[in-house]
Amino acid sequence: SKIWDRFKGGINERIDVLEQVVVAGKNEILEIDLQRKAQQEAHKLAGSLGTFGLVDGSDLAREIESLLAAEKPLNHSEIFHLSKLVKSLCKKIEQHSNIDKEKSDNQQIKYLERQYSIPIVPECKLLLILDKDSLFAKQFIEEAVTKKIQFKLAPDVLITTDIDAYINQNLNNSLQDLSFSPNVVLFDLEVAANSEEILGQFSSQMPSVPVVVLNTKGELSDRVKFAKLGASAYLKKPLPAAQVIDIVLDIWRKNQTLATVMIVDDDLQILENIEQILTQWGIKVVTLSDERYFWTTLENTVPDLLILDIEMPYFNGIDLCQVIRNDPHWNWLPVIFLTAHCDPILCHQVFTAGADDYICKSFKYSDLITRIINRIKRSISV
Repeated sequence: SKIWDRFKGGINERIDVLEQVVVAGKNEILEIDLQRKAQQEAHKLAGSLGTFGLVDGSDLAREIESLLAAEKPLNHSEIFHLSKLVKSLCKKIEQHSNIDKEKSDNQQIKYLERQYSIPIVPECKLLLILDKDSLFAKQFIEEAVTKKIQFKLAPDVLITTDIDAYINQNLNNSLQDLSFSPNVVLFDLEVAANSEEILGQFSSQMPSVPVVVLNTKGELSDRVKFAKLGASAYLKKPLPAAQVIDIVLDIWRKNQTLATVMIVDDDLQILENIEQILTQWGIKVVTLSDERYFWTTLENTVPDLLILDIEMPYFNGIDLCQVIRNDPHWNWLPVIFLTAHCDPILCHQVFTAGADDYICKSFKYSDLITRIINRIKRSISV
């Protein structure tokens, strides 16, 4: 992806510091200051690699960080072990770079195809789950083209087989660079036998995206059932295509109230990666890499949710969370911790400090989005 290309150089610089430790150790000139610096770089690598989905690389970086935490310069056997770990880490990063380039090339091809086949506007984007051969679908598409609304017809595989796999693939791809990321779904319930499963999966994995359902049945029991499954609107057929589009656009506009998320982390790679992810889902993001300006930024931003790293140079995230919980004006603010270390003791510490949630930096994009949006919705409804 573009973010990976931008930050690969910085990742390589951190690897260089680790390799300097290996060389110095083999030559018996390793000093504790260099070892401490390498430990910090390994810690940042563990976090940033996790946000790029490189879980194995993140685990290796954590193991390197732990090894470098020794009070004295590493001995010969420890240097030998470190050398093996660094080589394995370099291999994982190189493999990821090759896979990422191939994926990016494929996305570019799909993007060019889409540019010439779908009317593009940077606003309402519809995913249509309709019978593409029906008169209504044809009328709806004509109306959407006339109003210059971006849309995409769901493939048959979505309707017939693995809805969960499709949503995951669509969601994760859309968060990278160029894939179609819908902000409204129009779903004809009669298209698929597994309509309840499809709606349930959309609601759980894409909670910020309203789903408008069409059905020939209008009984109260049906309306209640699909409302519980997450439908934002229930329309009884038949309805004119133009009227359905007006309803869809109205629901989309009402769903455009932006939440603001403030992220505090001393790793610029992580900040930009998460910002890229969240902004594509209509979330305003404010990033802060120097926690000394935390309080000023907080008061100027007035966020709906706060994401904190734990280990930072001047104040750790647990201290900042406690400050929030002790302030009568801010103690309501939802706080999510994002950390490279996911162990039970640390988990207990962050929840004791007043955290609402705790996410490892080797997260899935869909998990991060879902948990942030659900936390914001819960906060707003209180």
